[in-house]
Amino acid sequence: MALRNLYKVTKTLTDLLTQNITKNIDTSLDGQQLTVTAIPPDKVENPSNTLSLHLYHVAEDPYYKNALGPGNDVPNVAKAPMALSLFYILTAHHEVDPAFDAEAQQKLMGYALKTFHDFPVITDQTRVNGTGILDEDLRGKDNSLQVILRSV
Repeated sequence: MALRNLYKVTKTLTDLLTQNITKNIDTSLDGQQLTVTAIPPDKVENPSNTLSLHLYHVAEDPYYKNALGPGNDVPNVAKAPMALSLFYILTAHHEVDPAFDAEAQQKLMGYALKTFHDFPVITDQTRVNGTGILDEDLRGKDNSLQVILRSV
């Protein structure tokens, strides 16, 4: 993946959540009823049916760390792809007036988990109701995003 802007991955994941939840899981949230954002959970203000998917850590994938790049240059590190693991925190937010609504938050979290379970790999062919999910800057480059639930 020739990618310098990690937000393209985040946008792909937030688009997947928005599309699948509003089109396949709970159509009552279609339109402006669901907000999926990349801001940190502690910065979410006036939340109503909001999911926060925040990138909080990046690590080099140890499996691909020593893979050689194309060509015979020594060293060819600059041409070698750098495989990354991106770590996100997913939080659900819903408050009506000053009231905390645990049921709505847990429902939203369940919707998000169901989405990531149903779409564990995102490629050029991944579609939700005919709409391509992979960000257009990532398409056509043999990119594959794997979604893996990790324990803390």
